[in-house]
Amino acid sequence: TDYTMDVTLVAATYTLSVSPTSREVDYDEYSSSDGKSISITSNQSWTISVPTGFAISRSTSGSGNATFNVYPTSYNSGTTNKTGTLTITGNDSQFVNVQLTQKALILTIDPTELNVSASGGSYSVSVGDPNNYGWTISSNQSWCSVEPSSGTGNATVAVGIGTNTSSSRSATITLASSTGDGTNLTCSVAQSAAQAITFSPSSVSFAGTGSEEVIGINGTFYGWEVTSWPNWCTCEMTTGESNNPILIEAGANTGSTKKNGNLVGEGGGGGDQIHLSQI
Repeated sequence: TDYTMDVTLVAATYTLSVSPTSREVDYDEYSSSDGKSISITSNQSWTISVPTGFAISRSTSGSGNATFNVYPTSYNSGTTNKTGTLTITGNDSQFVNVQLTQKALILTIDPTELNVSASGGSYSVSVGDPNNYGWTISSNQSWCSVEPSSGTGNATVAVGIGTNTSSSRSATITLASSTGDGTNLTCSVAQSAAQAITFSPSSVSFAGTGSEEVIGINGTFYGWEVTSWPNWCTCEMTTGESNNPILIEAGANTGSTKKNGNLVGEGGGGGDQIHLSQI
């Protein structure tokens, strides 16, 4: 007796998936002990293509389910994140990707120079910390303040500059990473000198019988002082913080010779003098 049998061939259904589909590590994680796990679920054989700058804890070929670690091969000392795509390809040409990222220790300060007037005021610097490693910021001079002194992520830091009553001066604002790896950035602060005091007119002549004269003060609102004048005259208002004039008085010249001398003052970023005489 002959029998007939119908046979239907069904193609095998292959599966291939991966979890997770992205992995991220810090800038200073670059050894096998810092590896991040990846799991393959599959019923077929497969191969792994590893991007440059990364390595895995197993061979690049296998079959079925598997778990392995992926890690960078070096410290990321650059200023940009290191990225790559790990690809797992099955024997039926299916493939899945895992996006890999090694973060960079990105830290920026802007501007890197501040030029400010003698009057001081409120300024700011921008801190860039896009990967949220944290930072601290400080100033080496009491007349230059920063607020806040620490933070995480991008931020604007307020800089307060005090009034300068003397010669030009400088300060350094230092931004450091909270990771403690020695990454420091600076902003140089230069503040102009207070405008130097000047007298007007440049000379004064008293009458022989005695007289009062007015000397104008120009150029500084940050404090001035008259430091010396001839002993044959008197000077009122020897210190001040504005442009108020000085009254100076000479009594009668009872001698036979002309009197001469200088009135000397200091203020702001310098000093000046005016010649006094009496016939």
